[in-house]
Amino acid sequence: MKYYLFIFFVVFISKYKAQNFNYSISLDSTFNYTDLSSATVLSQNTKWLAKYEIPTGFDTIGNSLQKVNLETNGFVIYNKNLNHALMAFKGFNCKLDSNSNFSQLSYLTSGTTGSKTLKIEFKNVGQGADPKELLSYQLWLKENGVFEIAVGPNTYEKNPTDTIIDTNQVVHIGLINRNMDAESNGLFISGTPQSPVSSPLNTQHPELAYLRTVPKRGYKYTFTPIQN
Repeated sequence: MKYYLFIFFVVFISKYKAQNFNYSISLDSTFNYTDLSSATVLSQNTKWLAKYEIPTGFDTIGNSLQKVNLETNGFVIYNKNLNHALMAFKGFNCKLDSNSNFSQLSYLTSGTTGSKTLKIEFKNVGQGADPKELLSYQLWLKENGVFEIAVGPNTYEKNPTDTIIDTNQVVHIGLINRNMDAESNGLFISGTPQSPVSSPLNTQHPELAYLRTVPKRGYKYTFTPIQN
């Protein structure tokens, strides 16, 4: 089942460059999540570094990306010049599980020229020190400018019909201009995981929107550029 939300933004011109967060957001609630296979492992059985450079070798959003900068506190910087980033699950960090294994970080680029996808997997991360609280997810950056966030197995998820909001969780999923120097500075998901709402980050709405609970396994959110 897919739900589609559309939100339109005016492209605002900053002093030097246009900063555009003109995307539709959709949810696939029946996605078959699987771990990456034959991926390049950045960190396994050791504490993560604060930053990694990940090669891509493809074009996306009109910018030639030979690499993206991954900051393990929740950001993938896809446009270094504008400091634009995909932000997801900030505060979910590398940790030890009940078998004393550290979270794993890996990536894989797949597809053919013109339709390649960089997939970054965060496996068994968590908010706190409890070894039984774990979350796995993947961030997908596509050559056509689409971003996807795929949620895997986790111990935080609620039942699909739950209306209870867990006020102890703040889950950020969205795109952001980290310079915060334009009229339009991002687009985030708010509401509940099964009924997401598109929420802009701009001068009228200066606070980051968020979900108050972690989506269940098999939820995949897609940010698709809107062609004007």
